[in-house]
Order: sequence, then C-alpha cells, then structure tokens
Amino acid sequence: MKMWSRCLTLVYGLLVFLTNPVLTPYGILEEGDLLRSPASRKGAPSNWLWDNRRYNYEVTTDANRSAIEAGIRFWRDHTCIEFEEVSESSHLPRVRFVAEEGCWSFVGCVAKELATRVQALSLGTGCTGLGTVTHEIAHSLGFYHEQSRSDRDDQVTILWDNIDEEFKSNFAMFDTQNKDVPYDLSSVMHYGTFYFSSNGKPTILTQNRTLQGLIGQRDRPSFRDVVLMNRLYRCEELCSSPPPCRNGGYMSADCVCHCPPGTSGSACETVLSDYYEHQLCVHEVLGCPHSD
Repeated sequence: MKMWSRCLTLVYGLLVFLTNPVLTPYGILEEGDLLRSPASRKGAPSNWLWDNRRYNYEVTTDANRSAIEAGIRFWRDHTCIEFEEVSESSHLPRVRFVAEEGCWSFVGCVAKELATRVQALSLGTGCTGLGTVTHEIAHSLGFYHEQSRSDRDDQVTILWDNIDEEFKSNFAMFDTQNKDVPYDLSSVMHYGTFYFSSNGKPTILTQNRTLQGLIGQRDRPSFRDVVLMNRLYRCEELCSSPPPCRNGGYMSADCVCHCPPGTSGSACETVLSDYYEHQLCVHEVLGCPHSD
C-alpha cells in the first residue's frame, strides 16, 4: 500500500487523517480528503493555480474514467479552464487520477514543485458521484473547504464540544481568497452537519436554521462555486469588452453574463427571489416556492 494510503482511515463515512497533521513528501494530509501544500488555501494563491488556465491530467487503468470525464466536463463547460489528457511520459505538471483508498487530492497545482511533476488525485470506492468528483477536482484547481473561509462565523456556528478531539483542526478558519463571492452554504465544498462528530450530535449549525439542510450537499458544484472558479482563473479577461454582470452574476469564456438563481436579464439586473430560495427547492430541503 502506498504511503499516502497508509495515512488514511474511514470515520463517519469520510476519509480522515490518523495524526494531526501528517506531513508527507506529497504535502500535508488534512481535512479528510486533502493533501495540502502548506501555502495553499481556498482559493489558492495565484502561484498555486494552473498556469495558462491549462489543467493536465492522466488516468490510470484502475480509475473510473467515465466518472472522471463527467467531472472534467462539468468544469470545462462552466469555466475557461482547458483540460488536456497527457501521457504518462509527459514532462508537464499534471494530475494523475488513481483509485486508492477513498477520495482525496492536493490543493492547487503542486505538481510543478515536485520532481516527478505528478500529483495524485484519488477516487476510490464510493467516490465516483459527480459531486464528489467535481469536489476533488476543485481541490486540485485551488479550492479549499467552504467552512474554512475567514467569514464563516457570520454564517455557521462550529460546535467544538461535539467534534472529535483528534479532528478539531479540520475546522480551523483561515484567510482565504474569496474574490468577493459570498459565503455559500450550498457549496459542494462545505462540510455537512455531522462531519467528525464525537457523539452523534451536530458539529456545524447554520445561523439561519432554515438553511441547515443545504450544507454538505454533494450533487454538483453550486452557482457560487462556479463563480469563484471563474474569478480565480480570470476568465472574464478573455472577453474584449465584457458587460457588467450585476447581482452576483459572472462571465466565462462565452463572454455573456450567467445569472445566479433568483435573478434574470442580460446583465442579471432583475432580482426575483433570494439566492437560497432556489437552492432549498433544488436540494428538496423545502418544497419549491409557489408550487401547488
């Protein structure tokens, strides 16, 4: 079994590190699914992003290619990032998709700092759903976990007494590059209510209890996840004269405004409902508003 696999165990259905933290030649293993270089945070500093918006990758024979391609297709379709499959003999910095124990990734492009020019991303048993695959790819593109944001205390309460002592550092809060994107309880990068609980009680509560059911969703990246990815990789700069997108809208490589849930118009100028009202409907936390 490879070194990074020996550092992992299964707790509450999540992969977590055995000691806190573990420093390996590959990075720091923490937060359950992260191999993190010490400099990385969500979003990662610009030097940890992939150069020229190009993400190189290879797929090992034991990895689930169809799941990987679905995850890559999501991020390709919603951003300006180019995904290029390369051979094992390539000298380019790249991600190697493997099927080790569990789901885990580095944060950001650390391959360019490694002698091998390769960083592993594991999608093992139970890790092939679209939400999980896009979550791990997002880590490798530079995303950290949502509840680690520096503004998280305005949105959630961490119940420290309910967290397993060994894993309390998983809930640390850091200075993060948020690019003016609001905190998102429905982010695919957010921990769920009972993550790392020592007693079966919640470890995270939303300030607005109506929104509690949103955290921890693994269906697919949220609208704001997509906005942040586009801003981290400066996709708007590819447009010669980008129109101003309002009310949290964003522009990608197609040079048109993409509007958040609850807004409409060519520049997202019309507000119809709150951002979370749509999310509650989509994730079936509450019934769809105005439905019969």
